[in-house]
Amino acid sequence: PLRARLARASAVRREHGFAFALDGTLLTGIVDVLAEEPAGVRLVVDYKTDRVEPGTDLEAYVAAHYAVQQRVYALAVLRAGAERVDVAYAFLERPEQPVLAAFAAAGAGRLEDQVRVLAAGPLGGCYPVTDRPHRDLCLTCPGRRALCSHPEEMTLRASPG
Repeated sequence: PLRARLARASAVRREHGFAFALDGTLLTGIVDVLAEEPAGVRLVVDYKTDRVEPGTDLEAYVAAHYAVQQRVYALAVLRAGAERVDVAYAFLERPEQPVLAAFAAAGAGRLEDQVRVLAAGPLGGCYPVTDRPHRDLCLTCPGRRALCSHPEEMTLRASPG
């Protein structure tokens, strides 16, 4: 379903960077795909390589694991001038079942409030170290080698389950 939307899009950007401030904190990131669709709609696609069991409810999984990311992506696109953005998660193990959420510019204030609540710790300068380090969590952490209190054999080990 996402492939068809991307094929119809007037512009498609891969690895598209963004940055915006929220309460004095600069939020930056890169979306896998940003597509411009008719009528001011933008489509963000985030490809996920997570291992998900066949019976996993993908909408609940996204809500549990990617709520902050989803809202930050939506805010970034809305603040760039879009009237509406659809944020899609495409799990490579189940590409026929993308998880989509639509956000409108009129709801940007509510999105900001949700990010403030969901990311209160990091937005407030609190960056606790996990008590269960593993490769899936730690590999891309910018502080893994220089700042982390866990040894590299812990941060690069397989997920403890």
